[in-house]
Amino acid sequence: MMRLLVWLGRLGICATVGCIAGSITGLVFGALVSAAPQHAITLLMAVRVGVVLGILIWIAVLWILGVVGHYVVGDVALPALFTCLIVSVITATVVVSMNAWLPAMLLGWALGLALGTLFCRLCAITTPRRTT
Repeated sequence: MMRLLVWLGRLGICATVGCIAGSITGLVFGALVSAAPQHAITLLMAVRVGVVLGILIWIAVLWILGVVGHYVVGDVALPALFTCLIVSVITATVVVSMNAWLPAMLLGWALGLALGTLFCRLCAITTPRRTT
């Protein structure tokens, strides 16, 4: 477990947030849909559920980063919101599109890792460097 945390730490905070958001979204969404398999889930419903889960997960992630990770919440709030919303919506729509209810948590983790790492790289490219 420690090796996984060290590896995620090297990838950046957005990758860690993406993994958390994707896995929780996959877990909750997969459990909800597998609990009531007779109901048909449309893509619009998946997007709505993804947005709601993204906001709820964002609140949990802010608590995790602020209390456990000792980050300044104001510095990570907006990037974490962006990452949580995008990863949650994409995870929910991919799970519905693929009818992948059972591996939804693993699928969400992988999507969150990929998107979070991409966001970290984009942020590193677009952030101006200080020369002092």
